[in-house]
Amino acid sequence: MQAAWQAGVIVQLDHRYRLSPKVKLRRERFGALLYEWERGHLYFLSPPLVAALSELIQGKTPGEVLETSSGESALNGSSKVVKALEKLERIGVIDEL
Repeated sequence: MQAAWQAGVIVQLDHRYRLSPKVKLRRERFGALLYEWERGHLYFLSPPLVAALSELIQGKTPGEVLETSSGESALNGSSKVVKALEKLERIGVIDEL
């Protein structure tokens, strides 16, 4: 099992994730808005985060997202894509299936 470690959060690169049922996504010109209705949090997502999230929602694993987005090794923990996915998991936007 492959994993990427960043700031105490583990993103399993070979697992599938989904958008949390507590979150609503709305695309905007600047990227997207995510509203977490249970706590009332609003997040602004930049285009790289929106692209990574869109690919996850379509069923790709984080490893596949990383490889197609950056062309880097799936174990590269410094990748912007991995950091973005870790942040999405940490704030509760995505859940592991």
